[in-house]
Amino acid sequence: MANASFLIFHNDGMVKLKLRPNQKISFGSGGRCDEGWSRQDYTFRYDAERGGIVRHDYSEGADCDGRHSSHERGFCPVANLRSREFRFSDCEYQPKVQSELFMMPTWQWSDGSQRDYSAEAMGY
Repeated sequence: MANASFLIFHNDGMVKLKLRPNQKISFGSGGRCDEGWSRQDYTFRYDAERGGIVRHDYSEGADCDGRHSSHERGFCPVANLRSREFRFSDCEYQPKVQSELFMMPTWQWSDGSQRDYSAEAMGY
């Protein structure tokens, strides 16, 4: 079975990931900001049995409204790792030079959740 390579958007730019069958990679970023703090963690795993990439995104942080967190799980078959066109000009974030076309995965999001800890504490 061949390796799987694909692009993701991370830290204001495109990053190419390459995974061997059944390999997992995790990374994250975060820190303080003007309203509090935030952290994002990502895990990608090449599920050779299912023939695709399993993705798990997790974020948490705190701002003037209190602490919050969220997570999402997705899957992309190897055949769809380059199935979605993306240009930076198509989104609100537009760096100075990156105007070329990128082929990105088409993720099938299966589940996710979000928590607002202050709202929960107030009974919402």
